[in-house]
Parts: sequence; structure tokens; C-alpha cells
Amino acid sequence: MFHAPLVVSVALSLLATTAPDASASAPCGGPFARHQADANGEVVCTCGPVAPAPIWGTATYTADSDLCVAAVHAGAVPATGGEVRARRAGGCAGYRGTFANGVPSAPWGAYELSFYFPGHGDGACVLPDPEACPLVWAVVPGHAPGFERSCVCPAQPGGEVFGTGIYTADSSICRAALHAGAVHAGGGRVTVRGAGGCAGYSGSTAGGVTSRAWGAYGESFFFPNYGDGTCAAAGTMCPQTFEQVGAELPAVCRCSGVEAGAIYGTGVYTADSAICVAARHAGVIGVTGGEVHLVPVAGCHRYDASTRNGITSHAWSAYERSFTFRAGKAHGEPFPTDCPPI
Repeated sequence: MFHAPLVVSVALSLLATTAPDASASAPCGGPFARHQADANGEVVCTCGPVAPAPIWGTATYTADSDLCVAAVHAGAVPATGGEVRARRAGGCAGYRGTFANGVPSAPWGAYELSFYFPGHGDGACVLPDPEACPLVWAVVPGHAPGFERSCVCPAQPGGEVFGTGIYTADSSICRAALHAGAVHAGGGRVTVRGAGGCAGYSGSTAGGVTSRAWGAYGESFFFPNYGDGTCAAAGTMCPQTFEQVGAELPAVCRCSGVEAGAIYGTGVYTADSAICVAARHAGVIGVTGGEVHLVPVAGCHRYDASTRNGITSHAWSAYERSFTFRAGKAHGEPFPTDCPPI
């Protein structure tokens, strides 16, 4: 983007007081293919704090992969950023997807141009391992309820997991296998089977892995002999936020106790607050979770912050929808709802 010239006196003043840093590299941005390489096929630039973006490959990446995310995956820079040197390489017949340094990369087939980071790779093609498990079930070719796949998990796999016994299709297959007990920390072969979606998924800690609870999701997977692929009673697990509670979901749901998320308010909470965290804050469940009874409340002009039961809520201004809880049994009185209405 070009800007109109500054007034000459201002420009001269800036030139007199600010000398350009010839050693500073240009900022990186987006895929490697968008950067201008030098005569040696190299790009030297500086990554800021890295935000999620897609990459394909391991050590050698497709040229349309995000340069800075690939640099973190390869170990060339930390997630906080830094200067990187990337070098152009020829295309590969395929690219392997892995999880490294907190970053997932996806597998890919043939691509005409690649890049790598000298000192963290040599530009050689790292082809997909046909035996390796994909990162998540949602990218398995042919994935569907009843479809089964046998694959090999690496040692200490990464990624997030949502569910217990049955998992959302965007959960890490191999982390879920550890959680389910289908594989040990050193890796090994697992059998994965697709299943339909569930109205809710419970979180728990098992096999050294803490899974998260989640609300409705359209597709699932499980490990035969370590689960039967059936959902918990429909709608029993609380969604992440009250925004996800619709007419089709019950006013009673369960929390596992491991849920996380921000909450806004005290006693009455904004509808985008995490239900189960708010329930702990309100004192209707403890750290092991339990059943909660949700009560819809109109929007408020103000939500107050507080620290209760080890949970700190945030203050907020007007919000169009709120919720609270009934204390104890379903017929108990709801918490006070004396927030200033909108």
C-alpha cells in the first residue's frame, strides 16, 4: 500500500533523526510462494508471534504452506517468532503430516514446489507413511459411521481430544487412543472406527491425557474393544456455552469438571460464558463436576466480576442474553436474577 508523500520538512526531519536498519529483515507473511526469493532461492524474513494457518509436510513443505507456521513446526523459530531463512526446493510426490512443536501439519499428495529451513531440513521429500494415523478422523479418506481403519500412532502424539470412549471427529486420533487405553505412550497400531455424532461429549483424564467436554458434534470415532461407539444419553453433557443451548437441548445437563473457558458475571452470566466453569463459580458443582439445572435470563446492562470457589469471573457491559442455575434439585429456586435489564 502506498501513502501520500509527507510534507518535505517532516520528511527531512525524519531522515535526520532516523537511520534505516540495513540489517533488519522484512516481515514474513503468508505462504512461502508469496515471498520473493533471492538468486539462491532463499527467503530471509522475520516472523512475528505465530497465528494458526495451514501447512502441509514435515521438514519439507508445500510452497503454499504458511512460512512462519512451518518454521515453528520445523523448529526453526519459537511460536513467539524470530528471523528465519527458508530455501526453495523441488516438488515432491507426497508430503507427510505430523505434529511437532505444538503445530499440526497435514499430509498432501504431489505438489510442484517445496521449501525447507536449512539446519532444520535438507529439502529431501518426506513422503507420507501409508501406515501412519492421520492427525484427526475428519481427514481420513472415506471416514463415515462404521468405516474402520488400522494405522500406527507415534510416541507422544499431540493434538486436542474431546470426549471419553467416543470422540469428536476433529479430535487427535492418537491422543484419543492414549486416553482410551488403545495404545501406550510409546506408540503402536490402533484400530479406529467411525460413528455418528453425539449431542454431547464428556471430558476426563485417563492414560496421561485430559480430554475436554464438548456439545453437539456431527461425527465421532472410537476404538473397538475400548469403547462401543454409543453416545451418552442424548443431551446430558453441557454444551460449552449457553449460546449453544436451543429448544432441542434440555435444561438439565452434566459437567465433567475439566471444562475451561471464560465467564462474565456473578450469579447471572452472559450467554457466551462457559456453562460448567460458571457452575463451579456459582457453587452448584465442585471440581469433579455434576448435574446442573440451567435457567434462561433476559439480557442485562451490567455483569459484575468476582472470585468464588477458586474461579474468577470477568465484568462485562450489556449483553442480550443471560443464564443462571437452580440450586440443588430441579424444583429448587433459581439464583437471584436482579441484574439491571436491558
